[in-house]
Amino acid sequence: MLVKKAIVLAAGKGTRMGPIGEKLAKPMWPFFGLTFLEIQLLFLKEQFGVETIFLNSHHLYKQLENLSSNEVNIVYEPELLDQGGGILNICKRFNLFEEPLVINNADQFYFFDKSYFKDSVDSLGLNPVTLFGLSVEKEKGYNKLSIGNEGYLEEITKNKLVEEESFSTYSGLSLLSVKKQDFDDKPVSFFNSVANYKNMKVKVKEVLMGEYFDFGKLSEYYDLCFLTKDLLDKGKTNSLIELIKTSSKFNYLKGKGLNFSQDISQEAKDGEIILDQGKIFKINGVIESS
Repeated sequence: MLVKKAIVLAAGKGTRMGPIGEKLAKPMWPFFGLTFLEIQLLFLKEQFGVETIFLNSHHLYKQLENLSSNEVNIVYEPELLDQGGGILNICKRFNLFEEPLVINNADQFYFFDKSYFKDSVDSLGLNPVTLFGLSVEKEKGYNKLSIGNEGYLEEITKNKLVEEESFSTYSGLSLLSVKKQDFDDKPVSFFNSVANYKNMKVKVKEVLMGEYFDFGKLSEYYDLCFLTKDLLDKGKTNSLIELIKTSSKFNYLKGKGLNFSQDISQEAKDGEIILDQGKIFKINGVIESS
């Protein structure tokens, strides 16, 4: 069985991304010459063989509405539907029920041995919901997944209630075959709908030796930008670098610093934000030299 379609969840409000997040939709944030949307296309194709993505949008959706293509379907949510509702809405609109789908957050990239994914695809008939688990430290703030002996999700514990210093969490990446059902266009969470572990078996595939990149917060974006630059300066690499280097849009200038301006009115012209290596990233998606 081949998995050719993916849903990318991108309908947040951008509140965790500071002042720049108020002006720039998350899929349009740049990273060494590419946008997160362009990186997602590369990632999903290279890791899983995905050919078509469906991306939900809400905050600053007009920045994305002209990006629809044979590969990308932009789905605007006038009212936020939460993650479960976003998935069900796309399945309903594009008749994706019962199809194998990769689900991923727009700002997260999880690299691991492809055998984990192949095993999950092969067992879709038995396990129509598989979450890819991630081992994390408590200080990172993630919630804990309690996993039974057979590998099924039993409980989710809020981070502040977790006693262990390290545990498994949900990476944001999953493989689903969503059962056909009625959807009333109302908000519903991921774990109360398509991955309702209290009413269905939800498999957790615990990954060993993976590489995880989470750009979910402004501080994490900064850290990963500087980490990537440092690795490139030293001639080193990781899975994310190897991925973006396959694109002709990859841009890295050795010896040139990174400039992150949050004071948009003073540091850039109206409608522009300084990000990346000395580049002006315009709100309309055009990148040009500063």
